[in-house]
Amino acid sequence: MKRFAWAAAAAMTATAPAFAGGLAEPEPTPAAEIVPVVPAPPATDWTGFQAGVVLGIASTTTTFSPLISLDLDSNRYGVIARYLHDMGDFVLGGQLMYEQIEVENDVVTGMNRLGASVLVGYDMGRLLPYAHLGVTRLDTGSLGTIENGVSYGVGAMFEATDSLILSIEYSRTEYDDYLIPIGELSADSLRIAATFRF
Repeated sequence: MKRFAWAAAAAMTATAPAFAGGLAEPEPTPAAEIVPVVPAPPATDWTGFQAGVVLGIASTTTTFSPLISLDLDSNRYGVIARYLHDMGDFVLGGQLMYEQIEVENDVVTGMNRLGASVLVGYDMGRLLPYAHLGVTRLDTGSLGTIENGVSYGVGAMFEATDSLILSIEYSRTEYDDYLIPIGELSADSLRIAATFRF
């Protein structure tokens, strides 16, 4: 009988941890972290033709070394056309611009400018900063000559709507042999444009 009692006590002692574990409350599983899904902004494809109007101002310096230097301001208005090709991060394109030029105090009348340039931009969605390099043809109007120059600068386009593009551009244009072999003309221009994409 004593042997049976000792065996029963040993069996109960061995199974006690199992019962204790079975009666314990299960530890709660930590809730999974919920990460909100933020929709990506719609991609902008800059590929296509644009055409519109341009307005600008310019400050020019004419020098006939070493004796004469003349600074003049002017207003400009005209039309602009572009074609852009979106390559992902970068955008390549070309631009044509025709402007009538009104020189202060009508020192020169009938002046106009035709420019062609290549654009290289970085696609930032609805914003496109760019650099440009090109050539320009200046009709000096009442001065009676045609001058050829080189222009370069930077700008930025903004997609206001699916079809309306607003832009601002700075450019510097340099003409050598302006009017006479020792003449030089440089023009710093700032323009705004509104174009419609087709």
